[in-house]
Amino acid sequence: MTKATIKIMSDPGPIAINVALEAICELRNVKEVAFLTNGAVRCMDGYNSRGRWDLPSGTITIDIAECVRQLDWVRKGMFVTYNIWYNILYAIYHEAAHAWQCQQEGWTNYLPEDADIDALEKEADEKATLATIKWFERNKLPDLKSMGDLGLEIKQLRNAMYAMEDPHIEDEQRALGTDGAGRAEVVAIVHPLFESEAKNRLFDRIDEGAIGCKINGVRYLKADEILAID
Repeated sequence: MTKATIKIMSDPGPIAINVALEAICELRNVKEVAFLTNGAVRCMDGYNSRGRWDLPSGTITIDIAECVRQLDWVRKGMFVTYNIWYNILYAIYHEAAHAWQCQQEGWTNYLPEDADIDALEKEADEKATLATIKWFERNKLPDLKSMGDLGLEIKQLRNAMYAMEDPHIEDEQRALGTDGAGRAEVVAIVHPLFESEAKNRLFDRIDEGAIGCKINGVRYLKADEILAID
């Protein structure tokens, strides 16, 4: 059982902290989880800057600002707030997976020269994606008040987008407080998987209540469903 400490320089809220504690509960090599902002951290692959696992110090670092900046899932039809919360969850689970890999291999102070970084990243990505999907299957998106400093940053971003009359954020405003994480029509348009027949099947399943949800006649997909499509 880990005895890691939580260091908060930018507060993601109690739910995110609990997620981190659960993710590392069996990791003896994790000494600290630090939440900061604009930390210019880099994951093991040297590119992903949402989080980092530092083996020598036993520290997992999550960069709140970078989680707010990276909106790749918005371009795939997911709402902004869901995308940012996904980033937080994914970063926690991804870096915890790296710590788990090191613990399993018995690596303590450094990675061996022959460590296959690509394979480690692929495994960590798969574990983090699956864990994030499962979290969304079992839990609802927290409200902004439950996200601490992260919630304030999301609110500022949403307000800025709303002031610019961004139609995507207007769609999000209409779905707030529901399970809708993205309009099904938008997800189907931007995703290459959905040709006309596949779109119709998707919409029929939503209309039947098998997946997603309908709000005021508008079809939405849930967060775990959007993530599972990719």
